[in-house]
Amino acid sequence: MTTRLAYTILLTMMLVNLLSTAGIALPYPILAPLFTDTATSGLTRFADLPPELLLAGALAIYPLGMLIGSSFIGALSDIYGRKPVLRTTLVLSVIGYLCTAWAVVSESYLLFILARFATGLCEGNISIARAIVADLEPQIDKTRAFSWLFATSYSGWLIGPLSGGYLMALGPEVPFIVAAGAMAVALVLVAFVVPLAASPKMKQRGWLQQARQTNSLSLLKYSDVRQCFAMYLCLLLGVNALYQFTSLWLVEQYQMSSEAIGETIAVQTLAMTSVSLLLVERFKRWFGLVATVITAIGLLALVLISAPWFKADSVWPYYAVTGTLIAAYNGLLPVYISDRFAEYGQGRIMGLIASTFVFASMSIAALGGIISLWGAHWSLFSGGILMLLALAQLIILFYQDGQLAKLKTQQSTSN
Repeated sequence: MTTRLAYTILLTMMLVNLLSTAGIALPYPILAPLFTDTATSGLTRFADLPPELLLAGALAIYPLGMLIGSSFIGALSDIYGRKPVLRTTLVLSVIGYLCTAWAVVSESYLLFILARFATGLCEGNISIARAIVADLEPQIDKTRAFSWLFATSYSGWLIGPLSGGYLMALGPEVPFIVAAGAMAVALVLVAFVVPLAASPKMKQRGWLQQARQTNSLSLLKYSDVRQCFAMYLCLLLGVNALYQFTSLWLVEQYQMSSEAIGETIAVQTLAMTSVSLLLVERFKRWFGLVATVITAIGLLALVLISAPWFKADSVWPYYAVTGTLIAAYNGLLPVYISDRFAEYGQGRIMGLIASTFVFASMSIAALGGIISLWGAHWSLFSGGILMLLALAQLIILFYQDGQLAKLKTQQSTSN
């Protein structure tokens, strides 16, 4: 593989990753108006259930599908090859978005739920995109590849709601039609850019049996994987507390308007994207992977813990700092995990990473919601405590792997 082809593949996977992430957030500004406008939408009259409950189901079903899909789609790509599985999931994603648009037009809540679940299931292909990126080494350094890939994830959380909000003016079904078109573009790029693997593993069983027996969650039977992902779950619970309770905290503590909240989140997203694209590689070169990850997680935990005492004029710097620290550890920790567990297959490992993120996001929404009854700042505070717990576990992992000894050697050499 030439370096030029490797970068073309990386850019294609960045697009797939962007669309998958944006797909989670796309309906946020769309669904609330649909489910509150009871006079015009049959979506709110399904089974005589309260519109609030129907809205909750509509928002939760896509991440649930993604959680399940991430657990086995990446693993299947280890067996059947990256390109065939990715291509199949992209085709089904296009169909899923078109069915979602039709459900909105026909005001069928049941079809909407099924289509969103199926689309989320296929968007578990984010684990394949990450596995393909991991496979690009040595043509592209893995730190650079992951940093660029995660930059598109951060952008997706901003682009999804923005595009959904603006496109809804043309009709509530239009954002889903546009999303289908974008997925079709990604499908064409994958078909022409991503090479077919020379020799995928032998398939002795059907794909359903393969999905049951070799899915990413089955890796948790290994103690070293279980120990690492217990740490990763604590870490992601903490950072998702920041993601999910930011808006509530800004309203409760500073009475911010929707526009001000959007600007604040945009500052954080810009910091995450910029640092991921421009600085993560330099951080690794200057300080090393271990020191950068430990420092970034430790500082981020302290910043979250300090949330109850921050003043209004410190909010923008607060979110610029959190964005910087998230990008710093998130561009390097997956590299460590990818290298540490490469023997299990990159598709399975990337699937477990993606599944853990979605599970953490869904879990902290419930747990943090209960804590926020005493104030949203305590949800952020609790997130910081979880991150400190993750940091302690990570230091133990680094010690067991001999990474801390290597760090001391590097420091002695530099001195």
